[in-house]
Amino acid sequence: MRLKLLLLIICLSLSKLSYADNRYFGELRYINPIFSTGDNQDNQPLADARFPSGSKIFTEEEENYGIALGLEFNKNHSLAISFEDKDTQWRQNNFASPGTPPTNYNYIFRDLEIQNLLLEYNYIIPVKNWFKVKGILGAGLSHLETNDITYYDAPAPGPGVGTSTDTPGAGVYDFSHKFGFGLEARLTGENYINLSWVRTNYGKAEANKGNFRPATETEIIEEQVILGIKKYF
Repeated sequence: MRLKLLLLIICLSLSKLSYADNRYFGELRYINPIFSTGDNQDNQPLADARFPSGSKIFTEEEENYGIALGLEFNKNHSLAISFEDKDTQWRQNNFASPGTPPTNYNYIFRDLEIQNLLLEYNYIIPVKNWFKVKGILGAGLSHLETNDITYYDAPAPGPGVGTSTDTPGAGVYDFSHKFGFGLEARLTGENYINLSWVRTNYGKAEANKGNFRPATETEIIEEQVILGIKKYF
């Protein structure tokens, strides 16, 4: 329901800006993460907790693809709806659980799927008639779904290499946002190429256990280089 409401608001916003002298566009995007981070919060009692409070995680930083549809208006502004579907993992390496006695882990990771829908605003600075510089802001809604299985490696005296389902995965919606900057250059006619750097916060992935909902919360942040092919209509 929240996703449908956000889509309706975005579509109404774009339709209000549709004038004859403005241009619609579509864009295909190749998204390559170059850095990731985020806080991992364990909300369980100390005896059951696996993660140190506030410990850092990273994603598998796998490439993915996205699309955007939007409107450029008054030459210096654009609004667009963007969507991406991302299959990745969150991972934490070389840490000790906060229990007594602590367990040392070489790694722990869980599969994660993300769908992200954003309303993006670009402030555009034309440099030449074929070249532009852009500032990028975006906000929207993400759906983060973690797999039930956690994979780990905890060397002796720990349990070794194995899997666990003691904190089943969960599918949750959260607020997402991004910021960055980009360059846009004409290829031919109304076809352009975009190169952007953005920092995207997808929100928090969760896992549950009994009365502890969420048992763990994992913030997902990536810095990404995006290569886009854009066509104006």
